[in-house]
Amino acid sequence: FTTSTGGVITYNGEVDIEVKLSGFATVAKVGGGADEIEVRFAKNWTAADPGLVQSGGTTQNADPTNVPLEALVSLTNGDTVRMIVANNGSTASIEVSKASIVVVEA
Repeated sequence: FTTSTGGVITYNGEVDIEVKLSGFATVAKVGGGADEIEVRFAKNWTAADPGLVQSGGTTQNADPTNVPLEALVSLTNGDTVRMIVANNGSTASIEVSKASIVVVEA
């Protein structure tokens, strides 16, 4: 595996594997309010193609809220996984104060 400075994890192995992704993100809507904020894992995500969404969790709390995630993912050489955060309730910005992704063999 390699990881970019932007948090994208790339599988560089020679054989296909299945891994368990687990993690969390502590998120809050900038300016308060109760918009739905979603955090999810995505495989091979790009702006033009959201890839395969593997897991998702939401919160509507205006205060920093910990959103846990888990997913099972099959990977081949060159596949990427990342955490995506989105405001599903408005265009207000989201603050992510902490985030973590753990990859273990399934």
